[in-house]
Amino acid sequence: MLVEALVGTVLSHVSHLLSTLLLYLLAFRLLPIGQGKAATGPSTPLVAACLYIASPAGIFLSAPYIEAPFATLQFLGTLSCVEAWREEEQDGILGKKCLLTIVGGACFGLSSTFRSNGLLSLLVFLAPCLSAVKQFLRKPVDVNNITYGVSLAIACLLTLAGTVGPQYIAYEAYCSQPRDQSLRPWCDRLLPSIYSFVQDHYWCVAYFTY
Repeated sequence: MLVEALVGTVLSHVSHLLSTLLLYLLAFRLLPIGQGKAATGPSTPLVAACLYIASPAGIFLSAPYIEAPFATLQFLGTLSCVEAWREEEQDGILGKKCLLTIVGGACFGLSSTFRSNGLLSLLVFLAPCLSAVKQFLRKPVDVNNITYGVSLAIACLLTLAGTVGPQYIAYEAYCSQPRDQSLRPWCDRLLPSIYSFVQDHYWCVAYFTY
């Protein structure tokens, strides 16, 4: 147990460091630093990163737990999508834009295996998907639009797979039994989610017990 705790702690600290650096890069990319009236100072990304380190959640990001890897993958996925959008705004290379979009979806999918609320990362692709549909309706036979639309679809499927995949594995393990054997209570729900069952049955019981 000691070795596992040490490995988990090291992994969390490394992930926390990476997530802090990624947050700095995200703020630097997204904020209009030194441009116009709405511009912010060059120190704003650094302040954001420092506040992220000093937040009360820092103890969870340093503990041997899933929070730090989840945050790292979320920030990496978001940064990949931001870089893809920058390629689009600057009329960059289509292949690079599509690859960055797919990488973003893969990161979101991996993060969703750590925490199911990573599924909300699909919202990141909402505006690009609507824009791609609009472009497709204007030019249905445009190869560039179709290629980018396919990359968006792949990214969304990868994000979805991070949540659906573990759910399917759990359903096969606990619910695909002969009917004469007792099944877990969540197997017969309209949306059989093992995540919600574990939270209700174990986490809530432990919280009110202790």
